[in-house]
Amino acid sequence: MYLINSKTGKPVEVTDEGLKGYGSGEKPKRSSFGARPKSKDDQTDRPSKLPQRTFETEEAPAQDGVPKITRSSDYKKKAPKTSFGTKKPAPGEYARTSDKKPKYKARDPAQPQQKPKQPAHQYAGWLLSKREYSAAVLRRKLVLRGYSEQEADDALILLQGLNYQSDERYAEMKTRQIEPRVGDARVALTLRQKGIDEQLTKATIEQLEPEDERVVVVVEKFRKDIAQTGMTQELRQKVYRFLAYRGFSGHSINIAMEHLKSGPEYD
Repeated sequence: MYLINSKTGKPVEVTDEGLKGYGSGEKPKRSSFGARPKSKDDQTDRPSKLPQRTFETEEAPAQDGVPKITRSSDYKKKAPKTSFGTKKPAPGEYARTSDKKPKYKARDPAQPQQKPKQPAHQYAGWLLSKREYSAAVLRRKLVLRGYSEQEADDALILLQGLNYQSDERYAEMKTRQIEPRVGDARVALTLRQKGIDEQLTKATIEQLEPEDERVVVVVEKFRKDIAQTGMTQELRQKVYRFLAYRGFSGHSINIAMEHLKSGPEYD
């Protein structure tokens, strides 16, 4: 049988095998890439154009120069990274950032601190810009920082002359902070610890509200306990220890006890 070639216009002899699939509405099957599938006769054992990739792992070393093909699951995977961008630690190593060694080296307490480059009065002014200090505390800080005692004294004289440092202002500020919850004895002890002299301490305490009035406000926190259990001996001792620890005098504590007995009780 002959068919006319549409390109050349010449007749071409066609066998029955070549006409298989034509005229019946069927089309020869094509591969996914658009090429006709090869017949069984055309499928030879030719090597592929792309070289076969083989792998060599530590678990399966090459023998006699021939690499052993393994599965992809046998490959040694890279260590996953943590959220901090570092490799996952091996067993026995640190697993938290808090376990790492600090980058800086802690200063030896026995060694003196390095003296700042700026003069003593500039460093003291920088300290006062953050919070108030008494003269005694500020002088001690300067000496511990490496300045000489003469430099610290000169810096205090200069800052006090400019009203940058004032013990009167510091005593007033410190007293105002602790006044609502402590007695006169605690106020005097606190100012004495900060280096305020006795005369200024007494003058500051005289400007406070009377201790007998402050203790009545402080003891109000025990009203609820009295409403539940009454004024028991155990509660009386608890109130006495609470007020005495905060520096209230015995006279003020007695006034507080009478106030609790005579005051209204509520749930």
